[in-house]
Amino acid sequence: GGTGPYGADFIELFNRGSSAVTLTQGAIVYSSATGTNWGQIVRLPANTSIAPGGYYLVQLATGGSGALPLPTPNHIGGNGGNTINASSSAGKIALIDEGTISPAPTNYGGAASPTIPAGVTLVDWIGYGVTANARKGTANAPALTQTSSLVRGANGCLNNSENSTDFTNSATINPRNGSSPANQCPSGPVPDIALTLDTASCGLAVGQSILFVATATNVGDAGALAGSVVTISLPASVSSI
Repeated sequence: GGTGPYGADFIELFNRGSSAVTLTQGAIVYSSATGTNWGQIVRLPANTSIAPGGYYLVQLATGGSGALPLPTPNHIGGNGGNTINASSSAGKIALIDEGTISPAPTNYGGAASPTIPAGVTLVDWIGYGVTANARKGTANAPALTQTSSLVRGANGCLNNSENSTDFTNSATINPRNGSSPANQCPSGPVPDIALTLDTASCGLAVGQSILFVATATNVGDAGALAGSVVTISLPASVSSI
């Protein structure tokens, strides 16, 4: 996230699954937007576990635009080369699990995307901003600013492996940590709902209903939503649409 009112960059990890996730040796790695050097690395404590629906807050470089401390981080990337100073406009970030590989790599570079050796797992990654030369999916996530953060849709539950649509730029910066209330995601893919106005219903009187047709995509096992009809009543203060 951009720092906004806070004095440090941060990354919020979220477990959208129904069971705990343990990273044997989790690490966050960063590369500049057009670079091939993935040498900025923050390693998490061994066997870091995130409960289902839980959050894990990682504090990165300090010196942000604000003065407020972050909510208590679950982990703080130290200074002296083992933190990440992420660009507020464009860059690339990956979450990996180094497993038991020894010695741990000092750089995952060599290409626009992270180079993952045998024994290491690429958990997730993102390319954000116009100039990022690699990303998960076909197009980059939006750019950051100092006063905004990138958030995953559906309150963290949306994952279509497409950075450009999974993430949006939010002016609300609300870092969550391991003490934040859990957010249990629904099973199966999260459908995208598009509402289409039935124009024949326009100009109705107060108290009558207006018809929208809801079309669901990315439905997976939520296919029963496709073609559903949603009826929304006009509030008393609205006389027409």
